[in-house]
Amino acid sequence: MSLPILAVLFSALLHPFSGSFAKKAAHPLTLNFWGVMLAGLFFSFEYFDVGFWSRVFEYKELLILSGLFHTMYCYFTFTLLAKHEFQVLYPLTRLAPILVLLGEIFWFSTEFTPLQILGVIILVTGALIFGLDEKIGHVRGRVWFQIFLITLFVASFHLT
Repeated sequence: MSLPILAVLFSALLHPFSGSFAKKAAHPLTLNFWGVMLAGLFFSFEYFDVGFWSRVFEYKELLILSGLFHTMYCYFTFTLLAKHEFQVLYPLTRLAPILVLLGEIFWFSTEFTPLQILGVIILVTGALIFGLDEKIGHVRGRVWFQIFLITLFVASFHLT
């Protein structure tokens, strides 16, 4: 199995624990800092590849913009997770695939099959089923706005 596939699987395995780690940390962003440091160290061999740096310089504006979107996503996500329940907030931010799908269609003129569109709709519906329970009653308007911002930032860094 290739290293990128293993990295994605490892990330997916750790992702559900991020809410509890963010609550227990001295500051919610501590978790993200150490995650970035460990990932940078683990993939540091890539920094010695000349092709890596040529791509970085070629796409530096997109990398900076995507990094800004991802930083804002992490800030809002981890600060909300430190105060609220993961199983309520996180699934609601998973509306982003619909925005990514729309962005792909309207900005990049990507064509999708009906089966692919149905897959995105099923994915989002499943996430909403887990997020819309009785615990959602305590979520206030300000939190809803932050969830909306998180969703926009997720879609933005994926489209970028």
